[in-house]
Amino acid sequence: MPDLYRGPYQSDDPLAVEKYVADAKDVINKARDGGRKLACFIAEPMLTVPGCIDPPSTWLQELYKMVRAFGGLCIADEVQTSLGRVGSHYWSFQAQDVKPDIVIIGKSLGNGYPMAAVVTSREIAALLGERIKEYQCTRMMDAVGCAVLNVLKQEHLMESATEVGTVLKNELMKLQIKHEHIGNVRGKGLIFGIEIVWSKQSKTPARELADQIVYRMREKHVIMANEGDGRNILILMPPMCFTKENALILSQGLDKVLAEISTQRISQAVNTAMQPRVGSCEGRLGILQPQDDDDDSASSKGTVNLERVLQCYQDLD
Repeated sequence: MPDLYRGPYQSDDPLAVEKYVADAKDVINKARDGGRKLACFIAEPMLTVPGCIDPPSTWLQELYKMVRAFGGLCIADEVQTSLGRVGSHYWSFQAQDVKPDIVIIGKSLGNGYPMAAVVTSREIAALLGERIKEYQCTRMMDAVGCAVLNVLKQEHLMESATEVGTVLKNELMKLQIKHEHIGNVRGKGLIFGIEIVWSKQSKTPARELADQIVYRMREKHVIMANEGDGRNILILMPPMCFTKENALILSQGLDKVLAEISTQRISQAVNTAMQPRVGSCEGRLGILQPQDDDDDSASSKGTVNLERVLQCYQDLD
């Protein structure tokens, strides 16, 4: 997975994409050397499940080439990223400049009604034979699907995703600069991932903080989820009717929640520092060293240097 923030090859490596492609090629070669064939490669063009990772376009292009060279089909999972959600294109695979052999769509196509769709060539579809009759479109599905597509077009929701998404991303980038616990913001249109970390320097996933943020935002009537391997990535995937006003409400609420969490953690650090102790407290990445009462540079007994405490507390993280 080409994660340029947390993966083995990151954005500071100019050869990162080439290395990710080479890793994928090694997997294919090992399968071939073991006498196996390649059936297909299936992936979201924008990897939402692991935390909204938008891969470099050259990565997906190269993988499609390799898979086809070994006789496999390329399948685009557009369940969550289709129908204009990325803003710039109707399908997220178009933003990656690739042409899949099969496209799968679901969820948003019915706007709540349980339906899905598969798009492919007549040649591939013919291989299903009589089984294709098992997946007929009912009159209800037809009516619901067409209604959804008409609303998307008539209300210009793809264009809206671009405009509202730009506002939302700008606000999220401001929060990233302001708050120590936002390590990375990525995404486009109306789909974003926010990495919640203990500190920008360590990049250590902060699942506990992400959980707190999700619950506190829910109290402000804003629903989001935390995903990813570390469950520390906030996923923002609002309805397509999301507005600029909604984006500002979300960002302001998130700003307030992050500030409250930081204040709470500073207070906890102060209370800890105020307690009498002997020696030092070793942390994972640093040492919190209390000042001796007879130290000339120490503050008077009963007071504490808040800036120093916060710095030490972040070092412990």
